Amino acid sequence: MMERIKKFYIPINRIPEIESDIIEYIEMEERAFMEQLLHDDFLFTVVRDLFADARTEKCTIDDEYKSSLVMMITQNLSRRADRCCELVKQVKKREYTELEVIKKVEKEIRTFMLMLEPFVLTDEDVQKEEKLEISHYAKISILHRKVTEARKEILLYRSNVEKRHDEEYDTDEDSTDKARPGVQSLESEEKKPRRR
Repeated sequence: MMERIKKFYIPINRIPEIESDIIEYIEMEERAFMEQLLHDDFLFTVVRDLFADARTEKCTIDDEYKSSLVMMITQNLSRRADRCCELVKQVKKREYTELEVIKKVEKEIRTFMLMLEPFVLTDEDVQKEEKLEISHYAKISILHRKVTEARKEILLYRSNVEKRHDEEYDTDEDSTDKARPGVQSLESEEKKPRRR
């Protein structure tokens, strides 16, 4: 069943190195949602169809019960968007320098961003159906922009960390060269007085 779900809905991938009360709460809520998705056939169908429609033809939902489920799904996606922002906030707050951890955060954000992408409204979508402007598509489009900004932040942070790593490596290389016996810089050679 989980493999069937993963075809349209990508679950959270925990990053144990980064913790906060907000992240813990959102991951707990996500586990509860996934449990419900595994055992509620109707919810499974609604979520599957929701993602399928987003990829083919966006339309509003008139059925009241389905509409309430879509609202619940949208709230869940909103929490996941908040988690992406919280991951970036914690990385910057704790000044993480471990590139592997930063890469995990970037990958998690990018994966979620791509999952939301089919829901993003275009001008053409709105021209076809004006009601879409006040639908779940509009809300998820806002979430997509939020997650995109979070990804930009983590990419900039990663770039700065990589630059610092490169500078430290260059400094270490220079120090090693100077420490080697018989190795001298051109500058020190030039400063030696020449014998006549």
